[in-house]
Amino acid sequence: MTGTRKPAATGSSEVTLLKNDKQEVEFMNLVYTTKQNNGEEYLEVTGAKAPATFVIVPKKVASIAPHAFEGRNDIREIVLPDSVTKIGSFAFYRCGCLRKITLTDSCTDYGDGAIRGCSGLTDIEVFCGGRHQDDTDEMANSENSNSDRKTDVHTSDFTIIRSMLRDSDAQLTFLIHLPGADACLAFPSFTDVATENTYARQIQFDISGSGYGYREVVGSKEIGWREYDRLFGRAAIDSVETAALVALSRLMYPYMLEDQARVRYESYLGDPDNSPRILSWLVGAEGAVSAVGAVGNVGAMEDGTRLSRIKFMGEHELININAFPAAIKLASSAGKTEIAALLMEYSKRREGSFDEFVL
Repeated sequence: MTGTRKPAATGSSEVTLLKNDKQEVEFMNLVYTTKQNNGEEYLEVTGAKAPATFVIVPKKVASIAPHAFEGRNDIREIVLPDSVTKIGSFAFYRCGCLRKITLTDSCTDYGDGAIRGCSGLTDIEVFCGGRHQDDTDEMANSENSNSDRKTDVHTSDFTIIRSMLRDSDAQLTFLIHLPGADACLAFPSFTDVATENTYARQIQFDISGSGYGYREVVGSKEIGWREYDRLFGRAAIDSVETAALVALSRLMYPYMLEDQARVRYESYLGDPDNSPRILSWLVGAEGAVSAVGAVGNVGAMEDGTRLSRIKFMGEHELININAFPAAIKLASSAGKTEIAALLMEYSKRREGSFDEFVL
């Protein structure tokens, strides 16, 4: 998962409040209405004009109305400023093409069903503890941006993360910008099926998939980082791809990552049985059949994300050398020349180091 695209300067997005709270206006392709709270006016977004692919909500907007973007299949990404403290119920319900949401921990009032039915949503970026969207570039250039130093997590509020996780049983990856460090956590999917036991006159719930357990480590004020890492065995039971997503998210942003967990993640990625399938998944061969079985799909992945994950594995020598030939062939046949060239380069490096060792 890559960092956020820095929101464009909004200029006149310092919206002048309307005097008539019943009137709706259009601004920057969005539709607003004014409301009152304790005598103070604020703006609420009620929708957007079509088409709206990349939606940036300007400052001074305090809330997203219930059902504001419901059923909009043209929207792919939404950025909310720290002025937004409320997302209404079913605000983004069934936005099938929505891939990413960026927001801050200032948003603590979350309506039920806001992201339900967003089948394409995989990435959520949250700025916590006073971090803002415009801090990202500075942090990206910092040597300590992905460090494991113990930032005071008590300055952050994880209510919005917890609420969104409770609202969706699908796989979601959160890039979390904390004061002084970044973290990335992947939450696998799960299913929760209720069946009636007529003989016992009870409703029984059958939960399958590791995602439910992973969600339980997130509280409103703290995240159980160690508990999260201890659940890795369950993710591995789900699928190789799910486990790889969890491992890569933690390794690429190793906040509060202990050595024992790091070794376990690295060993899993480089395992000769797992590596070919992981690499096929990263190349983009979901549905193909590798030497270890069908390659699964754990959510859409942008090409930039694929490249960054492959580069990380290659630079840290986490790709088993036997996984390269098939992956290079897959990338070439799919016309992904940049990925193919990158894999060939890493393969040559590994072969060279191996030859030197043998000699």
